[in-house]
Amino acid sequence: MLTGRWSVAVLISALAIPVPRPAQVLATTMAWTPNGIPASPADGAQIKPRIVPDGSGGAIIAWEDKRVGPYLARAQHLTAEGKTAPGWPADGVALPNRGISQSNLVMVPDGAGGAFVASDDNGYAGVVIVHHLGIDGSPATGWSTSAVTLQAADFGEAGGTQGAFLPALLADDAGGVFVARTYRDRLHQSITLTRLSSSAGFDPAWGSGLFAGAGWDFPSGLCSDGQGGVFVAFQADGIPPRIWTERFDGLGKRVFSGKAVSPAPLDQTALGLVSDGGIGAIVVWEDHRNGAFDQLFAQRILADGSTSPGWPADGLRVCAYPTAPGSPSYFVWPGPLSSVVPDGAGGAFVAWTDYRGGAESDIYAQHILGNATFAPGWPVDGLAVCAAPNTQERPSVASDGAGGVLVAWQDGRSGADEDIYAQHLIGNGAIASGWAANGFPICTAPGDQVTPIVAADASGNAFIAWSDARAGTPNIYATRVGAGQIPPAVEAPAATFARPVIYPNPSFGRGFTTRFTLPSAESATLEVLDITGRRVAQREVGSLGVGSHSVELREAAALPAGVYQVRLAQGGRVGDARAIVMP
Repeated sequence: MLTGRWSVAVLISALAIPVPRPAQVLATTMAWTPNGIPASPADGAQIKPRIVPDGSGGAIIAWEDKRVGPYLARAQHLTAEGKTAPGWPADGVALPNRGISQSNLVMVPDGAGGAFVASDDNGYAGVVIVHHLGIDGSPATGWSTSAVTLQAADFGEAGGTQGAFLPALLADDAGGVFVARTYRDRLHQSITLTRLSSSAGFDPAWGSGLFAGAGWDFPSGLCSDGQGGVFVAFQADGIPPRIWTERFDGLGKRVFSGKAVSPAPLDQTALGLVSDGGIGAIVVWEDHRNGAFDQLFAQRILADGSTSPGWPADGLRVCAYPTAPGSPSYFVWPGPLSSVVPDGAGGAFVAWTDYRGGAESDIYAQHILGNATFAPGWPVDGLAVCAAPNTQERPSVASDGAGGVLVAWQDGRSGADEDIYAQHLIGNGAIASGWAANGFPICTAPGDQVTPIVAADASGNAFIAWSDARAGTPNIYATRVGAGQIPPAVEAPAATFARPVIYPNPSFGRGFTTRFTLPSAESATLEVLDITGRRVAQREVGSLGVGSHSVELREAAALPAGVYQVRLAQGGRVGDARAIVMP
């Protein structure tokens, strides 16, 4: 823990570039259309969106915008009808900045139609800038156009580079916001927590900042403790890095000091933290304990920091196969984050990029219950949200408000460029009415669509935003899916012949499943050949028709251990994949 010799000065200052309100608000008649609508037309690059509901059927979007000079934070408010909200300019609102490139945007709704948004200056010597957007795009009551900057001065060790970065936010349900960020001085890097009131003042009980961790810590996540305070989770970057948690009550008193979520050896990264709906929390992370690849684990902690009864002390393994988090390290610097949301009943939904089929990744998800079991209908090691050909990655998740989950991801099934797909699953893992296996196309416009983010409001309306290069330079696009509805119809990419993908591979005496795509309904065969070229299994699959398919080859369970060739043939086209059967 940090001792009494540590102190911090937090500065509230006018930024070098205060943001004036526009003299004229431009009208817009945009409405939700297939393939999405632009949040803010501009010639400069727009990347890394964040989106939150406004509570009235619309949404607020923030992103990094390079229309002039460095990447600077910008925001837009779209109504339930897909129009620019009253008071907001058509090209969005520039958020407070110092004229230095901004990154690591985070945003949470304020419960009154606006949003809290924070960013950093993209470096160790920068500041964290916290702003409160009102419903009309102006600063919320009590907040100035200069926002609040959080930057430590003398902190423990004099000299060297000092700064704040990697913010995390949590609305406090009293009109204010908790802010966590990583603070760095010459020798240390720790998590600092501040509570700002609805009028941008510092909560006196929290002072200028409370500190979690004691070593080299980043990034952090916050969730409610159900009693007016917060849980904070962070990656303690020792050797190996571990995920730790602490808890502070509403008066800024530390309830328990840093505790590791698991004593297991080797790296723990990519944290995700959500409330369990009571007075505890669920933490998920990527775990390298097997020494070969990362696997997804989870832990439930109680108000005193202890492990919830029934949960393994070293964490619950969510998936035994190789996994990667929803937000990879080149999206959220300097470490990845997991995609997890509460289920509203004491558990959580988590989604990940899954490599059980080899290099071509898929999207999987799991519904974890509060008692450390998986919900009925959800298989051990996760449910295949999308097992289409080629690569699917970067899943983002949101609760649908009715016990189910919405998942959006970046999808390369077309083989030409990246598209955005989504899926709606109900609580038992079944696909929601009207939605399709392997997901529904959200945007299949020309060019790459990447880095999707999904959010939903209490009524079940869902919003998806992404960075879209249909015009060459990436811009932010968004769409809305009304509660109980399916997305606006877009043209799905034409199916192309795709070689089979095998999973699990290797297989341990249970057979295996092969995934493939057929461009037509003409005759097609799937066969398994041994190392001598002798056919040991065959299946006619042309009758499955056009599209992506998964076929379970149970007969492979009887095969002796060895290496086999799985061959798909249709109309003169042949695709092979190697399968390994273990004893």
